[in-house]
Amino acid sequence: GSDANDFIFDFEQGKDRIEVSGYAAQSFVELTIENTVIEDKAASVVHLDDLNSVTVFGSAGLFASDFHFV
Repeated sequence: GSDANDFIFDFEQGKDRIEVSGYAAQSFVELTIENTVIEDKAASVVHLDDLNSVTVFGSAGLFASDFHFV
């Protein structure tokens, strides 16, 4: 499989969007998002499924408008 934990360091809310495709989640409400602090920086960990995630550094919270489902 292609299990992965990816990282985004330069995400700009209101400008960038995270494209989600090929996962069970087909909408924002189906995502599990954990807001946390990593090395003194706000981060949001988006769990796409049990084996794949995206950690967005510099984000204290993500919204439906931050995602694009294809």
